[in-house]
Amino acid sequence: MLPFLGICKDFQYPERKSSFCIITKRQAGSIKDVLINSKHSEFDLPVNKLRVIHEFASGLAHLHAHNVIHRDIASRNILVSYSGVAVVCDFGLSRAIDPQPDQDVVDPVNFKETYYRVSQQQMLPVRWMAPESLNSGKFSRKSDVWMFGVTVWQVLTSCDQTPYETLATANQVIITVCTGQGGPMLLESLSHLPACLHALRDLVSQCLQVLPSDRPTMAQCCQLIKSLQVAFFFFLAEE
Repeated sequence: MLPFLGICKDFQYPERKSSFCIITKRQAGSIKDVLINSKHSEFDLPVNKLRVIHEFASGLAHLHAHNVIHRDIASRNILVSYSGVAVVCDFGLSRAIDPQPDQDVVDPVNFKETYYRVSQQQMLPVRWMAPESLNSGKFSRKSDVWMFGVTVWQVLTSCDQTPYETLATANQVIITVCTGQGGPMLLESLSHLPACLHALRDLVSQCLQVLPSDRPTMAQCCQLIKSLQVAFFFFLAEE
């Protein structure tokens, strides 16, 4: 995660009641920028894609462990340091939620415990959002997992295109995702992946399940990616 250094108040204009978050600046850019500008370089190799996916998955798992949902997970919000480490940033839409893990069945009385409902006035990243977020404005750890799946899809495709690029409008995207066609549409474009990354395609498929209860947790995603890294290491060693 992007290190937090402190908060600065605007003492010159106190009537504005402005606060500024101080973070580190030394970053090479977003993972989207780096992948687009590093085609056919070492950063574009499967082993490095697997590494950076594990790094930002670990950051999201850390957030969830501390009862925070991000709500804006996308390649543009994953920064890469000059040393090549991927970190999660841009917490403007993040919200704290109840410590209890997401339930398979939502209790309307205790709805606020595990979900955050967004107001209709906010600008939201429609092409990355889960069906329940688009349908009802519900955000949870599992909607973060959906967004993580879309972001992994971006990394695997080297950020060559925007999610659902053939759909021109937000309404078309909403209809496609909410009718269960969003996941299959994205997965279709991963059919060209090398054999060593097929397991990541399966992970994307799990993350893009329509029902939140059918998606893995971020901790489970991290475990799977870590096991893939180990398997990949032994594969390279044998080569």
